[in-house]
Amino acid sequence: IKVSVPGNPDPDPSTPYINEDLLPPTGIPAVIDAASAVDLTLGIPRYENLHAGDVITLYWTGISVTHTVTAAEASTPTLPLSIVVSADIIRANPGLALVVNYDIRDVVKNWSLFSLSTHTDVEAPGGLLTPSVRDADDYDVLDVDDLNGGDVAIWVPVRDNLAVGEQGVLTWVGQPVLGSQVHYTQPFVIAQAATRLTLYVPNGQAAALVGSTASVYYDVNGRRSSRASVSLIGQPVTLALPHLTNVTPPDYNPDLIPGSTQEVIVPAYAFMAVGQRVTLVWDGTSASGGNVYETFERDIQSQSQVGRDISFQVDKNLAAALAGGSLKVSYKVAAGGQEYPSPELELNVVGQTSTLPVPQTYPEFADGQVDPNLVGDSVSVIIQARAPLSPGDIINLYWHGRADASYSHEFVFPASGNLDVTIDTSPFITGNALGDVEVWYTARSGSTDLGTSGSLVLHIGEVTEHPWPAPIVHDATGTAIAEFHPVRPGTVAEENGVTVLINDDRLLPGDTVAVVLVIPGREPDAEFATVSAGLASAALRRELIVASLGKQVMFEYVVWRNGEVIATWAELYLPFLDIPESALPIPYIVEATGGALDVTRLPSDATAKVDAWVWLMPGQHYWFQALGTLANGSSTVITLATNALVSGAVTEPVPLAELQALLDGSTLTLVMRVAFGTDSENTVTFAQHAYTVHTLVEARPTITAVTSATGPVVHNGYTSSTAVTLAGTGTPGQPLDIIDGVTVVGTTVVNAQGQWTAQVTGLIVGAHTFKARDAFGDRLESAVWAINVVALLQIDTTTMTLSGRVLRDTRIPTAPPANSSATRTATGGKPPYTYSSANVNIAQVNAQTGQVYSVGNGSTRITAQDAIGQTVSYAVTTSNVYRVIFTSGYQTYKYVESYTTQAGARLMSLAEFRSYLATYNGVPQNNGVFWTTDVAGVGLRWAIESQTGHTQKLVDLGFGGNTAFGMGIKNT
Repeated sequence: IKVSVPGNPDPDPSTPYINEDLLPPTGIPAVIDAASAVDLTLGIPRYENLHAGDVITLYWTGISVTHTVTAAEASTPTLPLSIVVSADIIRANPGLALVVNYDIRDVVKNWSLFSLSTHTDVEAPGGLLTPSVRDADDYDVLDVDDLNGGDVAIWVPVRDNLAVGEQGVLTWVGQPVLGSQVHYTQPFVIAQAATRLTLYVPNGQAAALVGSTASVYYDVNGRRSSRASVSLIGQPVTLALPHLTNVTPPDYNPDLIPGSTQEVIVPAYAFMAVGQRVTLVWDGTSASGGNVYETFERDIQSQSQVGRDISFQVDKNLAAALAGGSLKVSYKVAAGGQEYPSPELELNVVGQTSTLPVPQTYPEFADGQVDPNLVGDSVSVIIQARAPLSPGDIINLYWHGRADASYSHEFVFPASGNLDVTIDTSPFITGNALGDVEVWYTARSGSTDLGTSGSLVLHIGEVTEHPWPAPIVHDATGTAIAEFHPVRPGTVAEENGVTVLINDDRLLPGDTVAVVLVIPGREPDAEFATVSAGLASAALRRELIVASLGKQVMFEYVVWRNGEVIATWAELYLPFLDIPESALPIPYIVEATGGALDVTRLPSDATAKVDAWVWLMPGQHYWFQALGTLANGSSTVITLATNALVSGAVTEPVPLAELQALLDGSTLTLVMRVAFGTDSENTVTFAQHAYTVHTLVEARPTITAVTSATGPVVHNGYTSSTAVTLAGTGTPGQPLDIIDGVTVVGTTVVNAQGQWTAQVTGLIVGAHTFKARDAFGDRLESAVWAINVVALLQIDTTTMTLSGRVLRDTRIPTAPPANSSATRTATGGKPPYTYSSANVNIAQVNAQTGQVYSVGNGSTRITAQDAIGQTVSYAVTTSNVYRVIFTSGYQTYKYVESYTTQAGARLMSLAEFRSYLATYNGVPQNNGVFWTTDVAGVGLRWAIESQTGHTQKLVDLGFGGNTAFGMGIKNT
């Protein structure tokens, strides 16, 4: 009996459906771009009580992906556990804060609870907007109890998302703690413009998911919205306790129950449905410590059973044997591939105990210890002829151990002597190896119960190891093989098959046998065998055979019986050969005739094909190339496909331009490689197909490039060079005239590689139109290549000196003083010209006119550039530049003078102020009345009004007087 639970113990019972010891899955990015999503391999942290056959179910926002733990994974602590979530699942289910967790069920359906969760955002630009659950809180938690029986309101965004008249389907999905997956859909239509549409999910669909999570999304016209995920809390859906008819817990006296059976009632449960199986578990412990364990199954086969209690009838002798001990009664519901256990009803068994003598065995076993290796083919159970037993009494004998190694039978007590019952060693002793067997009997005389005997408890030791046989591998012909040939013997290209056989008399119907394949480069795989008495047979899936080609594969197998591993075997190595070249199709070019490909007759790209091959599977990868020789004699590779996915027969274009570049009469060879497994380095090369190519025609010459001393000159481009070099293509040996307009300006000959060059010198400024023309033959001409020759860009490069005294503020002067500004313009090149200063704090230049203004004292450079990028420059030196700055608000002269000095400047004289105003045509930067240094009499100084230039006398008493603004100058 397997009682360990994957991941147990649960460290925090306060979270009834979460096992905190099951860590979240790993390898999940925080944000995934749905458009570029790829398959994700998620890690599952190893957990306690990990066994082969455990089924790990990952829930990617409610979508389940499973992985069965292999024997190798279970027995190798360093071997990681992983589950692959396909890119299709990721792309099809966008959303924010999507919940990802998992649970585990072992081979007898013991449940681990849900793991801790992690979250991810799958972003799908341009997708439909995410719906929302109206009554969920800020943490995406929905309390179903707060709904008070009401339905769940879902808001579907309409504005800027859906158009009037569009129809869609809302989907609510989740994996409940009990029962099969919840999947509810509701169609809808956008009847009118609105902010949102409110839809309702029935309360029962939410209540079923209490303790789990739900995802909600909608589809409209083939488009899917992002998902919203919510956690549901509230009163959970549970399975009720079973109850025994006419029994009031906690005591149970089977002597008080009429008849020969005890009725056990399993109450109807909320998710009851046709196709489910209910298993009653009767788990008792006798007064002597022995165990009585039985299970009873009932299938729900018709709708009439749904919603009704289920009645089981249990032989009352299974209870009588427990007098003075205890009993636990529970049940399990198998639904949707999962099993859900009920709580246990615990009872104290009372009543008449051990009224009949304990049975004996021959041979006797001291202290009940049985060495199965020392027992013959059988042992005897002896019931002695002692009162109250009499000839003709009915004896029911029970040999109770493991389910498949227990025995019970009804006997008539003999007319003389003891009752001697033969018990075969196999399976009743060897089948209980390393376990206990409890032996007892009941008796009745006519309709009168005579009682139950005491129990004899036997402790069965270990059976000496009898090795399980190595598996035998057959191919499709039924012949045992030492290596696998992909092609069925006797055929040219028919796929072969693989069947793994295990022959052993210990195999029984109902055993579970998993054949484990360890294929290099991938996770271990398992095939579950069909089991009959003495034989297990597992045919390998086609995908596993394909993944094994060209590799040495290790085979193991594991045998379970009633949830316990009873045998393992390793290791058989079997080479899987590559597909022979003779069984693969030869690639070909559709337009070729025989062994020749006439490129000159191709109107467009050629087509290379490879017909479907043996063991072709979508998802395989291929590489397709054409190997040839260029016209210059060098090798070339025309890549048709690289690491491309196979979907069927292969068809790829061969670019015409690349075919035309091949050497006439050379060989073009098609090479096809396919990776049949996941290892891109391990490929099979198909037979190659070689063609002779014909490419030579009287080619029209072309001009492919024009270069000058300053670099390439594009068609209709400009250059200042008077000499250029033309380059192009033509027929090898072809003489060409180089024409400018209508004048032949040079000649050249196409070389053996089909290339030519020609230099043209003495070009004058102006437009030139070049052509290359066949000097003889068809007089074919190239297309025109036009260029424009312009004069060199020029400017006076002598140093410009600006020494005129100028008082200026931050503005460009509108009337600069003499020798504080000058204009110098460029000539030649291609107008228009633009001008720039290397240091605008020394000199400024008008970008269009080239006029230069002194700004500060020092030197810099002025650069002119024309429309084709030619540049020339000259130096400029400036001096006698004074910066006018505002230094003070309305104050007396002494205060203004002090502030100006502190600013590193001095006040202007009346003449200087007038010069400053004249530089800007009388338009000041600051308006107001300003002090000057000119004395206007005793205690008086001249001041000037900046807007008009009018002067006035203001009192300057040193300690007081009139007030005016301050403006100073400083040498920059």
